[in-house]
Amino acid sequence: MSVRSLPSPPADLATYKLPLDTLDRYIPSINAVTADDVTAFAESDPATAASTIIVGRAADFLEALKKNFPETRVIEQKNLDLNRPDLVKMK
Repeated sequence: MSVRSLPSPPADLATYKLPLDTLDRYIPSINAVTADDVTAFAESDPATAASTIIVGRAADFLEALKKNFPETRVIEQKNLDLNRPDLVKMK
């Protein structure tokens, strides 16, 4: 690894059009997060919009998976597009 391959935080600031004091504020903003903040976030149920992707031979586990997660959806590999929000290739 050379110095040239290391990321440059100031360059990243310019790339994302962030203020120059972003790096100075970053750690203090993390340290300012309280246990109450974390609890409030967890109680907001952020996982409802999350997807869990399980890869494998569906026949081996699909029936058991659907018992616990009835909304389970199978996407065949040929139709999978990880760059789309719904994970399905456009037709």
